Amino acid sequence: MIDSISNSPPPANRPQKAAAATSETIVASQTENTKADGQLRGKIAETTDSVELSELAAKALSNAEFDQEKTTRIKEAIEQGNYPLDHKRLAESFLALEQLIGDNT
Repeated sequence: MIDSISNSPPPANRPQKAAAATSETIVASQTENTKADGQLRGKIAETTDSVELSELAAKALSNAEFDQEKTTRIKEAIEQGNYPLDHKRLAESFLALEQLIGDNT
């Protein structure tokens, strides 16, 4: 047998039986991994998520109000490129958010 990389015979201390046994071990390991992946996918497919709102949250959502006129004005200003942005305030908000995220990890 010739090593395809160096075009030389394999080292004498590496018998072909050991290489064959290693190949069989790898194939067996891959087969087990494939079975485990299939089982995991089946379990994932079986799960479902659900959310139940508290009575207070449901009531608040049903009575939610907003100023449609103000929303329309802001939307139009954004579309026209006339919506003022306070870059310093935005940066401070992002910093506060990053600090919150950092504190929870």
